Amino acid sequence: MPHVLKLKDGKFLTAFAIEDVLDAVEEYAGDEVRRYLAENLTDTAALEQELDETYKEHEKELEQLTDYQRSVLCDIQEEADALDELLDAPRLDRKKLKKTANSIWLMCNREL
Repeated sequence: MPHVLKLKDGKFLTAFAIEDVLDAVEEYAGDEVRRYLAENLTDTAALEQELDETYKEHEKELEQLTDYQRSVLCDIQEEADALDELLDAPRLDRKKLKKTANSIWLMCNREL
């Protein structure tokens, strides 16, 4: 998108790209200033790209952790449902109760 910039001498510059602005800088301030700004813009662009990649990696890691956490919670929920059924049974089977409770305890302990 073009930008219309008013220069110090009253002229207007229609900049379609950063190169147009750098050309004006070179004309008014010299080649060294233009090179300096171009290098900094290049460094900034490279840093921005690196940060974007890092952000995408972090988003992917977060998504994987979320999926893993959901999986663990579903496993715990299944064991809790089994424990609930065992407790509602007419006769308590202590062995099954202990095994189910131990399974829940192991899952929680593993995650902590």
